[in-house]
Amino acid sequence: MNTRRDGYIDERRLYTADGVNAAVGLSVKALEEGRQAGMLRPVLLANRLWYSGEELIVWIQTAGRAAAVRQRMEV
Repeated sequence: MNTRRDGYIDERRLYTADGVNAAVGLSVKALEEGRQAGMLRPVLLANRLWYSGEELIVWIQTAGRAAAVRQRMEV
């Protein structure tokens, strides 16, 4: 398995949890949280969940902004 993380998600591709982890290091638990929050809507195909690259990018950007706001509120 390739453990190199290049930090790149292509908005035109679909990713499995393993693919997301390989690309940007997000865990299965993080993806579950994204689904529970309604930000990620994977497609079930061949007994695997496939995530839209476009949804992943939006979710990561949204989570990053939320974390920045929380940090500013703690100061």
